[in-house]
Amino acid sequence: MIFSDSYIDNYQSIVVRSDCDIAIDSFERLDGLKVAVQKDTVSDELMNSLIDNETINVQLLENEVATDCFDQLNAKEIDAIVCDSTVAEGQVARSSGAFVEAYRDASNVEKFAIAIGKDNQGLQKAINEALAILDDSGVEKTIINSWFSR
Repeated sequence: MIFSDSYIDNYQSIVVRSDCDIAIDSFERLDGLKVAVQKDTVSDELMNSLIDNETINVQLLENEVATDCFDQLNAKEIDAIVCDSTVAEGQVARSSGAFVEAYRDASNVEKFAIAIGKDNQGLQKAINEALAILDDSGVEKTIINSWFSR
């Protein structure tokens, strides 16, 4: 396989209510808190790894969908959410100031791209040109915000 240019740079983020009085500047700062993640995601794997390695001790709630995490945060059932930065940005933007992205782990980027058959460089070139047009026009950001804020 070959891949298109990346169209999303994604990171792991921590989202809290805007009235949170805890300075969250790392995953370790979640120690002792109730934290929600979407089940079977990178966020879930990360949190379980930190728990298994005894780096932090949190009460972890694993949800089927990310929006359930935000419902729990809004209802004050949890203290924080660990999720993809694209999801965090969308949910924070539509929360009318209720949530903030308190921390983003910039040390580990996940790049999203389109997989293409290895012998199809022509399609790869066409996709990359289309992605560049979408990015330059701002349409790409609009699409990403629309889908990840749901």
